[in-house]
Amino acid sequence: MPNESAIVGDLEIMDGPRSFPGTRVPVDSLIGYLEARDSLDE
Repeated sequence: MPNESAIVGDLEIMDGPRSFPGTRVPVDSLIGYLEARDSLDE
């Protein structure tokens, strides 16, 4: 099993907020959707 993190922070990607590897999706966005009980399909 590779030693990869599920969350990364890279200044080259959106100035460094924690995001999912290979994406420009900030972790805070997912947390916001879950807190608001929005569907992930939206």
